[in-house]
Amino acid sequence: MRSLRSLAAGAFALAAIVVAGPAGACDPDALDEQLAELCRAPLQDLAVMLAAARPPADEAARLGRELEAARAACRDRQYEAGLVRQIRIARDIGRLDGRRLASAQ
Repeated sequence: MRSLRSLAAGAFALAAIVVAGPAGACDPDALDEQLAELCRAPLQDLAVMLAAARPPADEAARLGRELEAARAACRDRQYEAGLVRQIRIARDIGRLDGRRLASAQ
């Protein structure tokens, strides 16, 4: 749950910065570093969540590729794309957990 909150907070912060536009950025390098950190921070949590969800092999492979694509987007300064991918990954992991819990009842 903590990861979803950090993803949501990162997405909100990114949206606020995008809306503020150039006037909201005093130091472009500092802003870029903050955006990079917002994009990178949830990646480790998502990897832990993915391992804990224990998805089927095909789903694990797909989500692993998505996670790597999110890492690449953050690395390539495509922060919005990276965060959107992370949110989708978190959603899919939540669905997997939900299915697993529902089948256990």
